[in-house]
Amino acid sequence: MIQLTRAQKQVQKAARDFAKGEFDRETAREAEKIGQFPEEVFQRAAALGFVGIQLPEAYSGGGMGLLEAVLLAETLCALDGSLGQAVCEAGHGAECIARFGSQDQKERFLPPILEGRTAVAVAFVEAGRGISSAPAATAAPDDKGWLLNGTKHFVSNAERAGIFLTLAATPAGADETGAASMFIVDADAAGIRVTDEGRRLGGNLTGGAEVTFDEVRLTPDRLLGKPGRGLAQLEAYYMERRILLAGQALGLAQGALERAVAYVRQRVQFSRKIGAFAVTRHKIADLAARVEAARLTVYQAAAAFDAGQADARTAAIAKLTAAEAAIAAADEAIQLHGGYGYMREYDVERYYREAKALSLTAGAPGDLRDVVGASVIGKLK
Repeated sequence: MIQLTRAQKQVQKAARDFAKGEFDRETAREAEKIGQFPEEVFQRAAALGFVGIQLPEAYSGGGMGLLEAVLLAETLCALDGSLGQAVCEAGHGAECIARFGSQDQKERFLPPILEGRTAVAVAFVEAGRGISSAPAATAAPDDKGWLLNGTKHFVSNAERAGIFLTLAATPAGADETGAASMFIVDADAAGIRVTDEGRRLGGNLTGGAEVTFDEVRLTPDRLLGKPGRGLAQLEAYYMERRILLAGQALGLAQGALERAVAYVRQRVQFSRKIGAFAVTRHKIADLAARVEAARLTVYQAAAAFDAGQADARTAAIAKLTAAEAAIAAADEAIQLHGGYGYMREYDVERYYREAKALSLTAGAPGDLRDVVGASVIGKLK
């Protein structure tokens, strides 16, 4: 078991104190119902340095590691799955600028994002294409920079965004699989259209939108990273992203477990608390064991990332393990609540929806099993 340092335990305590003071159940339910981002809660979280805790202090980040970011996400999402995810996801995408950007790009874009003064939206996914596939969107070079065209789907934070990060096919470094590059795009640039994709199963506080780029003019300084290296950067992004999402899933799993335990401790059937029945105890024991196993897997993946030893397989296993533990915990919590488990007055149905939606983000279970299976089996002759 990974032994947490004093500083890491302080991160957990700070997150717990914040969530207990700021996360209101009724506010969370209403915000989730209408799909409203909790701006005031997020601004207070940003003021405490919770956004980009794993990114460099020089750009208003926390200067800590990915393990601390995982601990933060786990703690917030355990206290409230919807609000916790919204706070964690609000700065999502800043890591691409921090990992791949030039010094000028880091200085220009990171402080406003990490201080909560603007938002970034990641627009990588396209309809009918695998999440790691070369994009259909194109960025054609000319003497003024680039001309961007294409449509992206499932873009969170699109309505709030000050900038988009996107991936487009480019001729530079083209090979048999095609080349792609990452770009930073101003959200108010001419030729951008944002269309709400409607309510989803989960993740409704950050929304989901279709973003169309129609002859969007980009200056040369909007290329993020090296030309033609977009797919390699995408894979690096997914590695970090999946571990961060695993931290959120771990919090959802813990939160669902805690709510199940609280319910069986007070619910009476046949003149006994249902927590006294062996069958109930065994269900709770199975969930506790599964959540603890997921916790160890996720912490190890985050620690490996901080040590420069993580890989795609490690990240995929972490997200797959934690996401499936979250779904299992929320599902069993609903069963233990009986008919009440399906009612909005009880949080467990919301935890189930958030867990299921998270499991499909940055790689569905099948995608993650492909990554792990390919790594384990290796190349076939």
